[in-house]
Amino acid sequence: MKNPFASRKEEKMSKNKDFLTTFMQDELQPYIRKEVDKRVLEILSKEFKFKMSRDEDEDEDEDEDENEDGRTCRDMSCIAPKCGERSRGPRFSYLCVKHSDTPRKKIEKWQERRRESRA
Repeated sequence: MKNPFASRKEEKMSKNKDFLTTFMQDELQPYIRKEVDKRVLEILSKEFKFKMSRDEDEDEDEDEDENEDGRTCRDMSCIAPKCGERSRGPRFSYLCVKHSDTPRKKIEKWQERRRESRA
């Protein structure tokens, strides 16, 4: 035997589905579009302001360039006078491979000159 309440249940479910689809189309979609538009505009305006501020700050020191992330870059050149080689970083006192055997007193003089030139 067929359940007489099954057809009523199916009718209610189809009405609920119809209600949900109309509610989604009429009420929620415009709201969602507005919210998405707002967020996209916020993101774009932040990016645009960031790029504009970078263009204005171009006259800053050449040593402190910025990455894409907005972080400042270190000057990784060797501290030895007239040496254009890339250093091995702060762990090796900003010396290149060629100058890594230099006596400590000379290195300290070079570091002092570098500090004075930046001040």
